[in-house]
This record gives sequence, structure tokens and C-alpha cells, in this order.
Amino acid sequence: MGRELFIEIGTEEIPAEFLPKTLKDMDELIRREFTANRIPFEGVRTLATPRRLVVHVTGVAEKQEEQIIEKLGPAKRVSFDEKGNPTKAALGFAKGMGLDIGELYTIVTYMG
Repeated sequence: MGRELFIEIGTEEIPAEFLPKTLKDMDELIRREFTANRIPFEGVRTLATPRRLVVHVTGVAEKQEEQIIEKLGPAKRVSFDEKGNPTKAALGFAKGMGLDIGELYTIVTYMG
């Protein structure tokens, strides 16, 4: 079961004719940002008066959906010397990824 998010923004007087577009824009913005940041939700409701803007999001997940990102590093032939020891290329890649050298692994890729 998700949580609720309720945002209320107090404003200066907004002309009434701007409110329908504002409601549509807020709805689209919230949906786009939640989706882009992998945060599941059930629904979005937007409300407005000339002095208040409100967004109510229901069924908000407590955490982002998991994401696996695979980064290709330098080729194995330049990452390890003839004795199997890591080179500066492998060490630099591991450091740049915030990993210990032992956490790296090799994969076979096909470049057709």
C-alpha cells in the first residue's frame, strides 16, 4: 500500500482564466517526474483557486523501483596485464564507478 503526497502552494492572485492550463501542466509535470524517477504512484489530482495550487498524489511507493545499470569499461586486454593483474585502466574505471577492483567482471560483447 502506497503513501499519499499532498502539496499546497499559496500564491498571489492568479487570474481565473490561467487555472485550467495550470492544473493540466501540474498534472503532467508530476506524472512525468514521478515516472522519470521510477517512483510508482496510483493517481494524481490537481486543484486550484486563485490563491492556492494543490497536488494530491495517491498510492506513492515508499521507494524507487530498482534499476540495474551496466557500464562497459575498458577492454579486458588493456584492463589486465599478462599476469592477470589490473592495470591503471581497470583501477581507474573501478574508482570512477565507486567499486573495488574485485567487484568488476568481464563480459563477452559482440561488435558485428
